[in-house]
Amino acid sequence: MKKIDTIPNIKDPIKYTNWLGPCINDSESPLVFYMSYNCNPSDCIVFSKVLFPEFFLLNDYVFARVAISPEAAKKGMEDSKNKKFDEESFNQIYIFELFDGNKIRVDDDIAKDIGKIIAFSWDLSLKKTFPDRNFVVNYIDDESNYGPIVNFYEIRG
Repeated sequence: MKKIDTIPNIKDPIKYTNWLGPCINDSESPLVFYMSYNCNPSDCIVFSKVLFPEFFLLNDYVFARVAISPEAAKKGMEDSKNKKFDEESFNQIYIFELFDGNKIRVDDDIAKDIGKIIAFSWDLSLKKTFPDRNFVVNYIDDESNYGPIVNFYEIRG
């Protein structure tokens, strides 16, 4: 058997691997087994809104609702001196900010893997939603920028 990962180099979190231990037999899916005991279905739906965001168009620019509200994008683009730069910075999320309200510290490696997963899914979502347009999705891992960041912008003529 050959294992093929959709998103390479994403490690199973220690919480998951420690929990599994001897909990399952070979006929059960460890992921489904873990989820059935540990994951809230509503949280899965909420996080899917990050992975596969709602997009909106403003003056032919594409924005992800998870990154910026339509009102803030409209105001920002009206005041913009560099629309390409603003498109990229408005369509940006800081991974650690997704979990700011959480009482536990987010492990750096987990945050990096979440960033890679979000970048992968944004790339797929943009290609599926806007097949005739060309986007760049960036995963940036820079400690000087408050940890991992994901953003995107459209390549224009």
